[in-house]
Amino acid sequence: MVRLLGIPCVILVCLTNAVAARGFLSACSGSLAATAFTTPVGLGATERRSARRAVVTCGMRVTIHIRGRGRGEEDWVEAAFDKYKTRLQGHRVELQTTWHKTDEQLTAAALGSSKCVILDVVGRAIDSPTFERIMFDGLEKGGSRLSFVIGGAEGLPPQLQPYAPEAKNFERISLSKMTFTHLMARALLAEQIYRAAEIRRGSGYHK
Repeated sequence: MVRLLGIPCVILVCLTNAVAARGFLSACSGSLAATAFTTPVGLGATERRSARRAVVTCGMRVTIHIRGRGRGEEDWVEAAFDKYKTRLQGHRVELQTTWHKTDEQLTAAALGSSKCVILDVVGRAIDSPTFERIMFDGLEKGGSRLSFVIGGAEGLPPQLQPYAPEAKNFERISLSKMTFTHLMARALLAEQIYRAAEIRRGSGYHK
């Protein structure tokens, strides 16, 4: 059974054989975000793994919410971000950035997200395979939508701090103990998002 969100109604589709499963997965794109899947009968082990992976890569959108201004003078950093954004299109992942002028705007965006991961210096220090699991788990639970949050120069707003009741259930990760500019942190995050997609695909990009 597949549950599709992002349209006015919920559609339940029962796939009873391998041909139907492959046809559905080929047709799945754009506004249809698959969020739950029970493997159809008649599929071999390899096809079952491919089916599960195909569902969670259908119409995904990852948004980086960031406090600050947009493009700066470091064009090479922006070019790095754009490179990974373009590469992710081959994975059916739309990577976008929303810049927020105030802490209030950033807080509202985070709290209004279906699934949110906060970049925080006190967050968990993780490796790339763990990041991949966090990202795709978030996409599955968030209806193929996932948000990352980067705070401003003064840090995260009070309502997004670990002690805030509103944010206590958010996943928190740390890119590094070192300090980066907004644009550099965004580019590093974009590369990790792309790396996660390659790990999920099973390519040789991550070694």
